[in-house]
Amino acid sequence: MRLQAWIGFCFTVVLSVIGTGGGAGAEEIVLGGMCDRTGPTKNIGLQACHGVLDYIKLVNAKGGIKGTPLRYIEVEHAFKVDRGVEAYERLKRQGAVTMALLLSTR
Repeated sequence: MRLQAWIGFCFTVVLSVIGTGGGAGAEEIVLGGMCDRTGPTKNIGLQACHGVLDYIKLVNAKGGIKGTPLRYIEVEHAFKVDRGVEAYERLKRQGAVTMALLLSTR
C-alpha cells in the first residue's frame, strides 16, 4: 500500500508541473528515482523498484501524460547516505522534475 501511495504522490507532482505549464512543449518528463537494489534494505528495494519501472512503462504505453512520455532515471544507492546525496545531485543536473524515494529504515 505504501508503494501505491508513493507512486500516486509522484504522478500528482508531475501532473501539477504539467498543469502549471512546466511540461508544456516538453519532449519528455524526466523523473528521478533513488533505489536500493543492494544493501540492507534490498529485499524491499528490489520489488519496489521493479514496480516503479513497470508502472512508467504502462503510462508510456498508454500515451504518457497528456501525450508527453516519461523518462525515468534510476540511481542505485545501496541505502548509503553519501551515495544517496550524490544520486540526488546527479538527478537534479539531469533535469528530473521529481525524485522517487523509497523511504525505509533498517
